[in-house]
Amino acid sequence: MRHQPSSFLAPLAAALLMGAALAQPLPTGATQLAPERYLDVPERHWAVDAIRRLSVLGVLTGYPDENFRGDRPATRYELAVVAARLVDLIGGSLADLALDPAFWSDVERVAEMLGRVRRVESALENAASVASVQALGRRVADIEAYLNESVGEERFPLDPESHEGIPVSAADTVPPLPEASPGRRVPAAAPAASPAGGAPQDRFGVASPQQRRPLEWWIGIAAGYPLPATVHVGIRDLVPSLHLRGGGGFSMGAGFGLELQLLYSFPVGVDAPVLPYLGAGPLLRGGPAGAAGGILAFAGIEVPLGRSLSEPGLIYLELGPESVFRNGVELGLLGRAGIGYRF
Repeated sequence: MRHQPSSFLAPLAAALLMGAALAQPLPTGATQLAPERYLDVPERHWAVDAIRRLSVLGVLTGYPDENFRGDRPATRYELAVVAARLVDLIGGSLADLALDPAFWSDVERVAEMLGRVRRVESALENAASVASVQALGRRVADIEAYLNESVGEERFPLDPESHEGIPVSAADTVPPLPEASPGRRVPAAAPAASPAGGAPQDRFGVASPQQRRPLEWWIGIAAGYPLPATVHVGIRDLVPSLHLRGGGGFSMGAGFGLELQLLYSFPVGVDAPVLPYLGAGPLLRGGPAGAAGGILAFAGIEVPLGRSLSEPGLIYLELGPESVFRNGVELGLLGRAGIGYRF
């Protein structure tokens, strides 16, 4: 609650003014003190209160016969005497205030209170807005949801009294760093996300058993050469960075093709713009001349349809040689572009 300085100074100033007035033997230009009441001023007159207050202060004293004569015009001499008495009253009161330790104590108390109020106002002005606090709360909730998904159970947020032994905050789940032996520097264990949104990995590319996610399936359709259309179905992360994929395609000339590949993706961050990988495996090509087996090898990249590789939608591009064993070895080149979806 803010107090006005006048609330402290007004009673003190009034008391000092009264004391100064009573301390003077006679006001300037007066032959006697003002009477308790003037004989010609009725008790119910509209100005009786103002006249009494100025008389107590010694500004007005009336006439020697104890009459006020309020209807009589004041002369310039009388006005000069009243002005001099006001100057004496104000000057004496200010001098008393300047020499009074209690007055300066009140001034210091008021200044300290105003300083506190200014500090509170400054803190409120610099405080975070409600919108910023709400945005921070949403970000913490997203982090907790990600951790719950990583460990496979709902752990956050927690009540510390009802969940003893379980970490309450996200910081409690971070394992301590290994201690370095003398003369040896221990590298920081920076976790890396597995390719295409797989389970989080440590710095050696091995997913933690507690954080490993279930197998992830995906389906895609691609257009290219030598088969105009190919449908792929795959399983991601059989082991970290290693995936299995099968495919079937056809061409307008009654040709067909079957594929089975093992893919290896290079570890990158989950926020990487592309995911490079290599693939290889057996194939079967069929057409008017009959069916023949072969081997396919290629390099490819995945481009997420969002901000990170954890997005379910993706585009993939592949290019590489294929060898078909039909009356010898027939070498060819494979190229295709497709779109896929993880689920």
